[in-house]
Amino acid sequence: IKTLQMLPGVAAGDEMSSGLYVRGGTGTDNLFLIDNVPLYQPSHLLGLFSVLNTDVIDKIGFYKGGFQARISSVIDASIAEGDYEKPSSMLSIGNMDLRYHAQGPMKKDKSSYNIAVRQSCVGLYLPKLMNWLSIGDYYYENDIFSVGDYSFTDLNAKFSWKLSARDHLNLNVYGGYDYTTIRDVMQNSEYQDNSRWGNAVSSVEWERVVSDKTSFSLTGYVTDGYALNNEISLSEEDESVKRDVRKSHTSSNVLDLGAVFNAETKIPHHHLRYGGSMAYHHYSPYTGREQYVVHLDGRKEENENTIVYNSMNAGEFAIYAQDEYSVNDWFTLDAGVRYTMF
Repeated sequence: IKTLQMLPGVAAGDEMSSGLYVRGGTGTDNLFLIDNVPLYQPSHLLGLFSVLNTDVIDKIGFYKGGFQARISSVIDASIAEGDYEKPSSMLSIGNMDLRYHAQGPMKKDKSSYNIAVRQSCVGLYLPKLMNWLSIGDYYYENDIFSVGDYSFTDLNAKFSWKLSARDHLNLNVYGGYDYTTIRDVMQNSEYQDNSRWGNAVSSVEWERVVSDKTSFSLTGYVTDGYALNNEISLSEEDESVKRDVRKSHTSSNVLDLGAVFNAETKIPHHHLRYGGSMAYHHYSPYTGREQYVVHLDGRKEENENTIVYNSMNAGEFAIYAQDEYSVNDWFTLDAGVRYTMF
């Protein structure tokens, strides 16, 4: 991501962030793909870290034009296959994260694995930092303190099989999430906020070489981008007189089931690319549930309120064809057509 930020027409936005602002768009206008599958939460730590783990990345395709209807850009990451000959592993410990990477053959020359795990180290010193920021006579005298924690975790795994000289099968799995918690305690009240957001992706890809000139790939996938939040608020004056407990739970997610077909044919002076895709989208923009428990004058009152914004389902279908025509050594014409239905 840092390399892409140096390209013409791309800005990073905030210092140290992994945001991509392409030709005036916002950071949310980019489509992130991991092995042809959409990735809805593209960063950790509010944009400081990318969810793309460089230990397993084979190559990155970056498109600022000539793509389907998007505002800014498409970032297409391909996960590398594991080594078919011998196993290897690596452990890396840094100031911000701990990484472990392992690859090797499941069956020599026939199948392989490539697995990478990251765990943030921020939680080791963030609570101590927040506690240090809260130090003061006022806080000690009034029994006030704040604690917090943050962490992120992600897993990339790719399993590959050589079914024959012409057929290849890949199983790709990605899971990652961020987690934050904040707890504020005062004399007669307490507040706690827990949030979690991330991605879950799984796909199966079949690649076949039909001939020396033609090949295709077929991918089926499921991807889920989600955000969860839990809040608890407790206030108390005198336990025999009043105690107020409020809880809220909210969630939001986008779930896709889809398939992608890509093919290419090379003939003299022409490189043809064609294919299509279909997807079933389930949008659940907001689901909220609030609970109230109030103790007043020896009575207990309970109330629960649930708010659900209507979930929506949608289908998406697209076909495309493209021809990269090499007129001569110094002139190439790239033309194509795409039809999309939503």
